[in-house]
Parts: sequence; C-alpha cells; structure tokens
Amino acid sequence: MSLQAVTVIISGHRSPFDLSVAAFSLMFALVTGWMIALGGTTALDTLASSTFAASQNKSDLGILLQRALLVLTLFYIPVATLWAFSEHVFLILGQDTELSYHCSKFLTCLIPGGLGYIFFEAMKKYMQAQGSYLQTIYMGTASYLLQKG
Repeated sequence: MSLQAVTVIISGHRSPFDLSVAAFSLMFALVTGWMIALGGTTALDTLASSTFAASQNKSDLGILLQRALLVLTLFYIPVATLWAFSEHVFLILGQDTELSYHCSKFLTCLIPGGLGYIFFEAMKKYMQAQGSYLQTIYMGTASYLLQKG
C-alpha cells in the first residue's frame, strides 16, 4: 500500500489534476484488481494452514500454492484487459475525456504490478502457513527497495 500513498503524495505536489488521476486510478485498481488478489489469497490462507497442519504429505501445500497462482492469474487476465481499455469504460460512465485518457495510461502502467502483487500475496500466505515470517519481511523490504530505486 506504500505505492499508493507515495503516488498520491507526489501527485498532490504536482497539480490537482495529477492528484485526481492518481487517486481515481488507484481506487479503480483497488476495487477491480487488488481486491481479487486479497480475496483469493485469503482463501489460500485458510486452506494452506489447515493443509499444513493436517496433511501427511507436505507437498500438498505446494500444490495449493500452484493452483492459487494459476487461478488468480487467470482471474487477473480480465482485470488487466479492463485496465488496458479503461478509457472507454470511463467515458461510458460519463467521466471527463482528459481524465479518462490519463487514468487509462496510469492503469496500463499498473498492469505488471498487479500480477506481482498477486504473486507476493500468495507467497506470503504460503510462508505464513508454515510459520515462516522472516522471509515475508525480507520480500517486502526487497520489493520496497526495488520499487524505490
């Protein structure tokens, strides 16, 4: 969520229009895409914890992770398509032409990040189900530093 906060802060310092583009785009991305990732990985959290605790075969947890990544990636394809063609959606909904154009460009740039967010959340739940928390902290720190750099 630091990506959203930093983007809004920087955009707010540039101009009110840039702030509106960033805020509108990020809210649309949150509602249409990132909530799917959070919901899907929450299901993985529940299934992975019970599988790790009860299963005799520990590779079942890896199979759950693979299936979650596959299903969430398939769910992300229509979301990425919606983001790529969001200008038309915004115009149909009666938004300003310039705002629609810039929000569409912003969302197009977010498409690769959405898939990375899905993978990060799934891996985080996978590691947490096994009681490993340090790796998720390392992954979060590394992704923050890569994003910042």
